Amino acid sequence: MKLQKKLMPLHETSMRILSEIGMRFHHSAALGLFQDHGFRVEKEVVRFDPDLLMAKVANAPSCFRLYALNKTHDVVIGGQNTEFAPCYGASFIVSPEGDRRNGTMADYLTLLRLVHQSDLFHINGGILVQPSDVPPQAVLPVMTLASLFNSDKCLFSANGDRQTTDIHFSLLEQVFGGRNSMARNPRTFTIINTISPLQIDAQSVETLLAYAERKQPVVVSPTVMAGTTGPVTLAGTLALANAEALAVICLAQLVSPGTPVVYGCQAAPADMRTAQISIGSPSRSLCIQTGAALAKAYRLPYRSGGCDTDEYLIDARCGSETMMAMMATCLSDTHLVIHAAGIMGSYGAVSPEKMVFDMATIQRIRSLQNGIDISEDHLAFEVIKQVGIGGEYLTSPHTLKYCRNSDLQSELFKRTPSGKGKTDDLIQQIQQEIEKQLSRFSPPDLSPSLKLELMRLVKKNCPTLKPQWLGLESDTLEEQ
Repeated sequence: MKLQKKLMPLHETSMRILSEIGMRFHHSAALGLFQDHGFRVEKEVVRFDPDLLMAKVANAPSCFRLYALNKTHDVVIGGQNTEFAPCYGASFIVSPEGDRRNGTMADYLTLLRLVHQSDLFHINGGILVQPSDVPPQAVLPVMTLASLFNSDKCLFSANGDRQTTDIHFSLLEQVFGGRNSMARNPRTFTIINTISPLQIDAQSVETLLAYAERKQPVVVSPTVMAGTTGPVTLAGTLALANAEALAVICLAQLVSPGTPVVYGCQAAPADMRTAQISIGSPSRSLCIQTGAALAKAYRLPYRSGGCDTDEYLIDARCGSETMMAMMATCLSDTHLVIHAAGIMGSYGAVSPEKMVFDMATIQRIRSLQNGIDISEDHLAFEVIKQVGIGGEYLTSPHTLKYCRNSDLQSELFKRTPSGKGKTDDLIQQIQQEIEKQLSRFSPPDLSPSLKLELMRLVKKNCPTLKPQWLGLESDTLEEQ
């Protein structure tokens, strides 16, 4: 572990938090594991010896491969790679006018298919939006099934109680060749959140145990809010978030050493006027950068950032916040970017229009990251020589060869004569792009017999399963 000098006080404070105060785990099996491995346990609180803690954390790999149904979408999380995952966890869909309503499975399918159509994303699924029209006990299996039926990219999964998580894995094992095959080639991951300050609930621990036992990756991602669930100062909040993340990563390694984990930092300030999280602020971007430096020191893959905004409208403030957050994310060499597209309203809402807007934003940042091509043809000495002093390049074959590769070609960000473009024009262009992408959507090639078997597994837990929730027009599979 090589910490920068300026980060050492933060790390040392995290160690003091865990050794002197400890963290509460609302789960008897987890407490037993800690005790068996030499940690101090009093009632539900675990106190950590710093050296023992960091020795366990060191068992986690610095990078890992995640395998998709379509191998062209396999990804490596860690190293020099940045992979994007979509919005996650919001309950509401927001209209271009800023009106909110409960999400449905139809909305879920729209978002799922837009991500599937994007070349920027090799990861799909998760809680793209909370579907209010599905019974709560069936949400996880239904979302898993919809993801398998509508995308062949790496699978981001929601979490649930032990029963629904077991159903979730029974579906995946049916598709990917069984539990042992999945342990060798991880196929899915999920987020583990803490309850700040310094707690984690039983369901989150159950999810972590289920994934670690199967060697499937987990993203440990405390969301400490400066001023409400953490100290109002960013340093204090980051020390607290770091302590929580390391404690939970330690537990994953106790369950199964070498379990892939991603160190997450979703710390952000609270708006002290409303007590709501503020993800579109400069302070949030500072948290992203600091979390990246800590993850690098611990040799762990890093998750943070996204196209974050506190706004409910696609307007100037939304664009400013989105670009600031994603720039900080990409410039910090973040390995896994959840909320890379679609999120709005301080994580409270999602929007198909914002998703397409964010994809265009990511393309612009990618262009910036790619830098300048200084190959011989791009240096263009012979062209400069041919044009000479006082000439023009507009009609040069060299210009015609490369002009359409310019980042000025984005349909959503194209210039309008005399600056006469309006926000309504942008929204109309985005909606046209949504219609175009959805019209081009083609589901992955799963056999009808496999689809039928998967639907039967889900119907045991959800007898009211509707084909429309999965993107099917009718029960035609039953007839086959």
